[in-house]
Amino acid sequence: MAHIHFRPESYQLAEDKKQTVKQTSFQKIDQLTSLIYLDNPNTIFHFGEHVAEELLKNADMVILSLSMKEFDEKTQLLSEVLKQMHQVSGTFCPLAKCLKDSVSSYRKTEKNLQKYSDADQILNQFFTQINHYVQEAENHFVLCERLFNNSVILYHDLIAHILAGRQGCKEIQQAVQETKDLTLLETYRKGIQLLQERVKQLSCIEQFAEKLIVSLKTILLNHYEFRNKQKHLIKVNTTVFRHLYMQTMFSMRQQAEKASDPDAYTAEGFSVHVEMLEAQWNIICAELKEIQWLKKGLRQEHDKNITDLKNLKQEFDANSA
Repeated sequence: MAHIHFRPESYQLAEDKKQTVKQTSFQKIDQLTSLIYLDNPNTIFHFGEHVAEELLKNADMVILSLSMKEFDEKTQLLSEVLKQMHQVSGTFCPLAKCLKDSVSSYRKTEKNLQKYSDADQILNQFFTQINHYVQEAENHFVLCERLFNNSVILYHDLIAHILAGRQGCKEIQQAVQETKDLTLLETYRKGIQLLQERVKQLSCIEQFAEKLIVSLKTILLNHYEFRNKQKHLIKVNTTVFRHLYMQTMFSMRQQAEKASDPDAYTAEGFSVHVEMLEAQWNIICAELKEIQWLKKGLRQEHDKNITDLKNLKQEFDANSA
């Protein structure tokens, strides 16, 4: 399938259809009409069949990929991240308090540095979990975008077949007016009747494809805010926190090792670093809770969108039977 990228947030169905009709070349139309043979009705019955089949397969893939089961699996991953967050809070917050108390005492600093390895391990596990969750969510979103693009590309191909079918009807109609051979005339009349019916069938599939694209666009747009919040969490806030954490710990070790008089040890500005760490951790916790809140809000809307898609597909299958 062609590697063309259509962005859901800027995609307009009516304008796309207008441009597709306008830009479909006569060469493309002639190429498709050349597949129709009036002495072989099967070429009419099956005209555009592969495009229709691919569209329906794509629709099934959309419904499967966006199922509530998939949605809930991602929600479960988020729940595991939140559980890990509470574990980290239980370790990091007491450690932060101890670190602030370390400012005036070398011995306290030395003692609290021993806690660093345990806290660091828990933090690494937490950030690994966040990375896994965000990557899984991003992979799923990319899949949905790909399905959206596939739907649009197949929709364009379907329009080309409909245009070719209509052109074929015009050419047969012209042949009917020009021929005096009664045998050919009967063949032409049967052919145009079959082709008109096939174009009608393809037009019904076109309507289904349009509804599918609109529904998929709605689902993707509803998830954009959620996706951007997740990407911001992993790319900005967790990165900032990890940098601050490592920088603070390195500075703490360095100053502790260089202190010439341990009993008179001071770490100027060190408590400010710890306060920045605490503030950044609070931002991460707040963002995770906001993501959880957005996820809950999305679930009900997502359920409705998927139900509408399933009903649309069932209605189409029933009418096509």
